[in-house]
Amino acid sequence: MLFETIYGKEVEQVYAFLVDKGEKYPVEELYNAFIPKNEEGRLLNTQNLERALSFLRSARLIEGKSVLSTLHLNYDDFKLSLLESIRSIELGIIRPENKSDSYFLHLITKLYVEENRRYLSNENLHKLANDLESDVSINRTVLANWKAFMEYLGLGFRDNQGGFYCDVNDKLFIDIISKWDRLEGTIQSFLEDHYNKFLPWKDVQGNLSEIVQEAMLSLVSKYKIRLEPKQDLAAVAYFPQKYKWMVSLLWV
Repeated sequence: MLFETIYGKEVEQVYAFLVDKGEKYPVEELYNAFIPKNEEGRLLNTQNLERALSFLRSARLIEGKSVLSTLHLNYDDFKLSLLESIRSIELGIIRPENKSDSYFLHLITKLYVEENRRYLSNENLHKLANDLESDVSINRTVLANWKAFMEYLGLGFRDNQGGFYCDVNDKLFIDIISKWDRLEGTIQSFLEDHYNKFLPWKDVQGNLSEIVQEAMLSLVSKYKIRLEPKQDLAAVAYFPQKYKWMVSLLWV
């Protein structure tokens, strides 16, 4: 299950450990490596590790029960590979293990990106998250950990009152651009063929969400990308300036 009481970094650490150990690693040895023992030689609390393994299985990054195998990452970046996987689950490309798994990234899509909404208080986020689907219930504890995990991924940050701001941070956006198979091209192609594999980008009207617009303009201001109008180009124009073309400056 993706809606586990996890925070992000521990999941990445478990996955990296399994990759280092190679294929078909006994789960018993994993427990011995990660969990301390009491004076009688018994393992202490195993719950956190069990939750991390449950998450990795649901995200299709590992398989197996008594013997664990890691599944090949599409990228050399754990977060991007994880994002691509949970995005595929959201879109129905990968069948979810649990019905609620489809909503793990879908909360970002429906409550923030599609609505051009940057912030939701703790109360409003809890209410709207549970209004999306009548037979999917997300309690406050799990939602609090979801916010922490989104922050780990680079999709926003929590405030002191428990609310959540949605924001695609510069590093995550740069990492996505770095995996683009070209140095420049139409914004439409970048969004539809590449960015969409990782994250949602359309608002409810089908336009470029303000959240993604702001993230791209942030990179423009830092000279990481350049946006151009190219008026004669047969492609969709975005932003008030009618930009159609994007140039990556990451290699400059």
